[in-house]
Amino acid sequence: MGIRTGLINCVRGWTRTQLLRIRSGQPETLPKRVRTAALARPDGLPEHVERMLVVIESLNEQIALANQELKQLARRDPLCERLMSVPGVGPVTSVRFAAAIDDVSRFPHAHSVQAYLGLTPGENSSSQRKHRTGITKAGPASVRRALVQAAWNLRRYRPADPITQWSAEIEQRRGKCIATVAVARKLAGVLYALWRDGTRYEPNHASRKSSAMA
Repeated sequence: MGIRTGLINCVRGWTRTQLLRIRSGQPETLPKRVRTAALARPDGLPEHVERMLVVIESLNEQIALANQELKQLARRDPLCERLMSVPGVGPVTSVRFAAAIDDVSRFPHAHSVQAYLGLTPGENSSSQRKHRTGITKAGPASVRRALVQAAWNLRRYRPADPITQWSAEIEQRRGKCIATVAVARKLAGVLYALWRDGTRYEPNHASRKSSAMA
């Protein structure tokens, strides 16, 4: 994924130097969109740009195959299948979370998992003052990103879910980004609890927990 992102940025950088306007869309359709926009150029696409587009297309195919394998793996795994009962959590998030935690008994409570994943606020204090900072961003960044993306999906597509409604109250006080990170932190705790207890997601239970934390 990182290699594809780097190539896409290179191609986009070239289109900006040529003042080419590329329609917005998914990474999978970028080569077609760039080639269509380049039809307006007298010389068409330079060879080095075309080569990058060909590599992007090849990477798209491999990423699609890997994603399909990941989905099958997650659906066959009882733990990942339970984790995916949480709204917004898909195969990528469930597999990454399970791989990062490895052994749930290593963590005594949900807060320790949230801290391990860098989703808890830091602190810059002295003997005379106490100052809380943003999240520490410790631990595996890929898991943290996956949880934040899951939080965005939950808030966007499940507006009636208790966690989303809880986050809406935070958004009014602190803003959308902080509310989304708060959801990501809560998701980490919920996933930990499901793993520890061998249960599935229950919105009513999440609602009671969210009300207690508000």
